[in-house]
Amino acid sequence: MLPDREPATAQAWLLEQTQIKVVARDRGAAIQVADRWHLMENASRAFLDAVRKSMRQIRAVIGAATINPDLLTAERLQYEGYLAREEANTAVLELSKQGVAIKEIVRRTGYSRG
Repeated sequence: MLPDREPATAQAWLLEQTQIKVVARDRGAAIQVADRWHLMENASRAFLDAVRKSMRQIRAVIGAATINPDLLTAERLQYEGYLAREEANTAVLELSKQGVAIKEIVRRTGYSRG
């Protein structure tokens, strides 16, 4: 443990440790070196975020824009929630296109501004 968090203290200690080639750190202003785990974690998160944002287009391309609810088992609640969100989003967007103010949309739909 170093006596303080000052960059000069860490720098002086590191200069004495000639065997150290790479330093992992928790934030701070230094050149960043990522390890494999963090690279994979960040890449996975970015991929999943991209897929989530594109699900409507993905479903349209693969011809699965509509799903037969009779074929669903455990996914039924998730699918019904998805349909409810889609319906709510459509209603809010339609009101917005009509020029209805956000406060009025909130009042009419019962949804929060967020």
